[in-house]
Amino acid sequence: NYAPRAASFALTFLLISALFAERGFKAWELVFAVLSFLVYPHLVYLHARMAPDSKQAELNNLYLDSILMGVWAAQIHFALSPTVAILVAITLNNAVNGGVRRLFWGSVCFAAAAAVWGAAFGYRFDLSTGALVRSISVLGIFAYVSWVGTILFLQNKALLRAHHRLQDSEGQFH
Repeated sequence: NYAPRAASFALTFLLISALFAERGFKAWELVFAVLSFLVYPHLVYLHARMAPDSKQAELNNLYLDSILMGVWAAQIHFALSPTVAILVAITLNNAVNGGVRRLFWGSVCFAAAAAVWGAAFGYRFDLSTGALVRSISVLGIFAYVSWVGTILFLQNKALLRAHHRLQDSEGQFH
């Protein structure tokens, strides 16, 4: 999950930067964006690599991703196209890695983080974005869904090859 996460977070940084260029930003928001999108993916990768159970660590990291993106959805005032892009990636990651249960809990983490962040900093809704932000959002959704779909296709193809080899081996044994 490292390469897709690092690439998608970098693209999200570009998206948030474009939104900041449209709307203006505070210095702390830019620092928070750099930490969230350019540093965080590498830290959670190290966490998963160093953890005794790296798979469980990565699954927990997906919940952290959901929380972080919920915070960002509130921080960008729920701008429609970036929020949709973020939410598509979060829900896809959780569903692919744990089915409906993980999809549900990842969505709860996202919504709770957005609610808490919004409550702490004031709920503001500014759904509009410019053409550049909308374009980056659409490109990001297309690229991420395509990438995850390709990864799943390759994994399924490898499983089918292993299944066919097993069937051939069983046939030879009989």
